[in-house]
Amino acid sequence: MKISFTPRDGITHDFTTFEEMATCVSEKLPVRIVIEDDGRTLSDVSLTHCPEAEDFLEAVLWTTPEGSAPDDKYTQGDCDVFAITLQRLLPDGRLIAVYDPVDPFTGRKMRGAPYLIHAGLLLDDMVLDIRGAREKFDWITAHRENGDASDLWGWREVSITDLEKMQKSKITEAEITEAMPYARLVHITCSVTDKELELPVPTF
Repeated sequence: MKISFTPRDGITHDFTTFEEMATCVSEKLPVRIVIEDDGRTLSDVSLTHCPEAEDFLEAVLWTTPEGSAPDDKYTQGDCDVFAITLQRLLPDGRLIAVYDPVDPFTGRKMRGAPYLIHAGLLLDDMVLDIRGAREKFDWITAHRENGDASDLWGWREVSITDLEKMQKSKITEAEITEAMPYARLVHITCSVTDKELELPVPTF
C-alpha cells in the first residue's frame, strides 16, 4: 500500500507510518492525498487541514475516485465480507453479529438462520468494522438501533458458516481480495488510535 501527498509546492511525498504522514501534512497544507494499493487508487482527496488520527478514515478513505464510498458497501450488504477480511489480518479476533429472527421486509419470523443486521470483528472488548473500532456494547446497541430490530433481536459470536447462512450466500476469495486494502487501512488506523487494542503496528 502506498500513501502519498502533493502539497502546493508540487513535491510528492511517500510515507510508511501514520505519524510520519500527519507531521508532514500539517506543515504543508493544503494537500492532495492519494491512497493506492497494488496499482489501484483507493482514495484521491484534497485537504485543507490535517485530520486527527481518529478522523483519518472519515476524512480520507470515504472519498473514492469512483464516487462510491466503501463505507456504504461494507455497512449495507457486505459487512460479513469485511469482518472476515479483518480476521485474515487479525486472526486472534472473533467474528460477531447483531441479528434479528424477524424479517425486516415482511415483519414475519424467519425460518432457519436469522436476518443479519451487522457483523464485525471482536478483539477483547472492542469491535472493528469499516468505520474503525468501537467498544463492544456501544457497537451492539448502535447497530440494533440502526437496524430497527424487533424485540427478538440478539447478538453472539459467529462462524463464517453462520454468516453465510444469515446472508444466504457464500463468501468468495474475490470478495475478500477486494475488501483487503480497506481492511488494511482500518488496521493501520486502529493501531494508532486505539492503543488499548495492542494491535501490531503495520507499515503502509
